Amino acid sequence: MKKFAVSLFAALVLLINPSCAQRNATSDYKYLKAIEAYRDEDDEAKALELLDEILDDTPDHLDSRFLHAAIMGLEGQYDVALRDVNYAIRNYKGKPSVYKSTLYGLRGAIYDDMERYSEAAKDYQMAAKLAKRDNPEKVQSYTFDYAQALYNSGDLPGAEKVYFRMLNADEGDCAAMVGLARNYMDQERYEEAMKYIKMAESYDESYSQIYRFKMMILDKMGKTDESVDAALKYMETDDDAPIGAVAEYAGKHYTYAVAKVKAEMNKENASGSWVVLLTRLYESHGDYAKAIELYDKVEAEYGENATLSVFRANCYEEVGEFQKAIRDLTKALALEPGDENVLSLRGDVFRSAGMYDKAIADYTAAMDIDPSHSYFYYARGWSYELSGNDVKAMEDYNAGIDLDKDYPYLFLSRGDQYKKQGRTGLANADYEMVVAKDTVAKDGSCRHYALHALGRGDEALEWMEKIIENNPYDSGVYYDKACLFARMGRTDDALEALKTAFEKGYRRFAHLEHDDDMDPLRNLPEYKALIRQYKGIPITQ
Repeated sequence: MKKFAVSLFAALVLLINPSCAQRNATSDYKYLKAIEAYRDEDDEAKALELLDEILDDTPDHLDSRFLHAAIMGLEGQYDVALRDVNYAIRNYKGKPSVYKSTLYGLRGAIYDDMERYSEAAKDYQMAAKLAKRDNPEKVQSYTFDYAQALYNSGDLPGAEKVYFRMLNADEGDCAAMVGLARNYMDQERYEEAMKYIKMAESYDESYSQIYRFKMMILDKMGKTDESVDAALKYMETDDDAPIGAVAEYAGKHYTYAVAKVKAEMNKENASGSWVVLLTRLYESHGDYAKAIELYDKVEAEYGENATLSVFRANCYEEVGEFQKAIRDLTKALALEPGDENVLSLRGDVFRSAGMYDKAIADYTAAMDIDPSHSYFYYARGWSYELSGNDVKAMEDYNAGIDLDKDYPYLFLSRGDQYKKQGRTGLANADYEMVVAKDTVAKDGSCRHYALHALGRGDEALEWMEKIIENNPYDSGVYYDKACLFARMGRTDDALEALKTAFEKGYRRFAHLEHDDDMDPLRNLPEYKALIRQYKGIPITQ
């Protein structure tokens, strides 16, 4: 959506020129008032009302068609947006203030947002061709969009040709250089990728996208400290750099990154984003107590903030401080009411705390806001299952799968239900779906459970070790390992993995009480001793 918004802004700059051809004085006046309402007054409803009036009276007022299409595109109403921009293209007579190249650029951006990349590429290509005559300053920009759309459609050779064409037109085009670097990185041609990264850096070291891909490429090359430096440079040069991604790469040398970030924080007029990055580094390393302490300091200095409350709630949940997590998420909902994702997060905490009725209520409220979100069905189904209502659980798993055929946990959970019912064929079919769809060894993967259920225990353990290798500081992955061993009947290994999870900060004792994966361990003296031992060790002191 961001690229579309940038393209739209550039187009609106053209539209706001009041010297447009006077085809209909009343419509032209309303059109300018619509621009004023949208741009200066931030009143989208008023702008759309004026545009609708214009198009009712003057259907061929193509400037209004364009602006209406742009607003509808930003709102995700692609059918209306395409109808308008197609009408404008078909009826273009060279009179409106908006260029014909801009119309194709807008339609390309709409297709881009719809992930119809092949069609987007064709429109960007046409926009670049037309812009040579009507708007030469935009040729290189549309050509870049064309290359990006080719890349997104999987045509890397085509994208590469276009990037080289851009460099022939402008040897200092850093966007084209970074595009080539990204292409070569995807092909594991890291030395060639770094060649273009260094070239771009020599032309413009302030261009933030250089460091976005530099951190990734250096990480792939095993140059961890250099990757950390690039990640921090990305943060320094781009106020919108995603802090989670920066923390992921910077955290690969934790002590080095923490020292570097603290040094940045000590500089005069340091950005507050460094503080946020430090909290995320603490979280990624399992240092939740330090993260909470820092969140408290930020809140004391700058006041309450919904995002801060959500992040801090995650820390509290990780260490089993469920009431504090619920307090923070309730605060976030008070600050930004009706956020379905925060409702779902609070539902997660209620579920972890064993408060299933409240969890179900929050997931239901989230569904009322967004009934198409498959996770809500999975999470509510799991809550029903944990509370002993398998019928309701199965209803939610089926509904979730009906909405989303690509969410592995839904198939795993339904497979487990079929297995309980003795419907082995259906269960195995669902487990096979998990194996087919869950192909990245990351936190949240459930492939290992499906492999075990299919009798492929060695593969299950290999996958579990890959997950742990990628998330060595996450206590939850060690709990998953304990669950896997328990399912396998390897109780000693399960107890050892559970102990490691506790040592790393796992404290979701209410969940343990209801998780049937723990049934093989529940009556063992060693299990009871572990619970007693670690219930008495708080994490947040």
